Amino acid sequence: MATPQIAPAAALLPFADRFLSRPTIPLWLAFAYVVVMAVVGLTFHTVGDYEIETAFFETDVPHARLVASGELPIADSRGPAHTTLLGIAALVGLDLFRSAIVLGVLAGGIILFAAHRVLARVFQADHAFLALLVTAFNPAFVKFTYTASPDMIFAAWSAGAILFLLGKERPTRRDLVLAALCAAGAYLTSYAGVYVIVVVPILFLWMNAFSLPWKERLAATRTFLVAFVIAIAPWGIYQLIQTGDFFGFEFSPGLSSHFFSDLVALLGWPGGVLVLLGIAQLVFVRPTNLQAAFYVYGLVFFVTLIGLDDREGESLILIPFYASLAISALSWEGLRSITIFKRATLSGVLGLVLAVWTFHVSYQFNRQNINAGPREIPVIAEAFRAATPQPDKNAAVAARRPHIAYFLDMRLTPFPAAPTLDSLRSALDAQDVSYVFFSRMEAGRRPEFSALLDPARAPAWLMPVSSTSVPPAVLYRIERNTQQPAE
Repeated sequence: MATPQIAPAAALLPFADRFLSRPTIPLWLAFAYVVVMAVVGLTFHTVGDYEIETAFFETDVPHARLVASGELPIADSRGPAHTTLLGIAALVGLDLFRSAIVLGVLAGGIILFAAHRVLARVFQADHAFLALLVTAFNPAFVKFTYTASPDMIFAAWSAGAILFLLGKERPTRRDLVLAALCAAGAYLTSYAGVYVIVVVPILFLWMNAFSLPWKERLAATRTFLVAFVIAIAPWGIYQLIQTGDFFGFEFSPGLSSHFFSDLVALLGWPGGVLVLLGIAQLVFVRPTNLQAAFYVYGLVFFVTLIGLDDREGESLILIPFYASLAISALSWEGLRSITIFKRATLSGVLGLVLAVWTFHVSYQFNRQNINAGPREIPVIAEAFRAATPQPDKNAAVAARRPHIAYFLDMRLTPFPAAPTLDSLRSALDAQDVSYVFFSRMEAGRRPEFSALLDPARAPAWLMPVSSTSVPPAVLYRIERNTQQPAE
């Protein structure tokens, strides 16, 4: 007995079907998201957190400055695309932290635009609209939009590749080349982009998702892979010369699945349950070739992440896939056949409820997290600049994390592993450190120096320059002309 295919009939939101079918809808939705998140991110995200964004200040900022000076550094597990974009910003004198936020916001808009175009093509306009709302309101999606990291950039490149591959009934050679260039951009941002060398042959050769004769399937696969290899080859050759390795990653598939942790981290339990129901539905209602291709694309990427040590940020591109599965679960014929006020189906209403619930969860989550970083650092940096009109940019500051060095525009020296104030002073002198930053972060790891949180209890050779009381943090200048012994 043949398994029935998903029916394209019965709009989920019949009252808005004509409006949602307009071709400009994805552009306006993406534009609105970019404007809102640019204002939110640049206004409220004043300092990076001590988790994800530590890598930004520790690696991306110095690498971007090297790019601006004409060098091309190599980082672990990622290519040069993100730091090159930041390097351009540094070259024209822009603030790198705020530039990274702007890049993330623009990337978020690109993802939403591409996701809507693909979902409207693969499913229908109202399905795409509801899935887009769930994606745009997703807590993790919003968080990484304003987070200074390469993850949103990687997702945007990946979304571009999906758009050019699945956005038409049959991709042209131009589409294949553009898809390959986007895929190369993803790979050169994060090596998780290697998934494309698996997914494209699967779509064209095994699934024949576009109903092409063998000769055209082989030609399309060859066009994509050749364009992809040509695009990444210069970086691979450079890396081979510098390190002896063309690829900067090791693929080691694990047996453990990140699927359920993915659902919890990205969607929460209601959305996760709907995703599971959407997957179950695929067993009983056979998807179209294009729908199957869409889900296989996401599946191959998910498996790739398992082999490359999956991270929440790199899973962002999966959110539209999960959102689509959730809306598909709500599109069950029994729900879709029930109308409410003769203007909407129960499926559509439940989809809107899911979007509203997602927005509520996202608002509560990001309200707490958007400025959860060390807010004392910009305050201390501003007071320092006011007290020091011409600071020495070659000066070094000792701290546990790199954030303070960025905001002071200084070199970072890791806080020395010294057991006493005497040995701390000696270690700082040996490293030619001019300033010491001491906050709860330093006190947590070095409780023997907790007295330094109070400027009044500091030794004479540490002169407080600026400080905050809530939370406690002090920037000290090292005085080398005092002979008072440390206690």
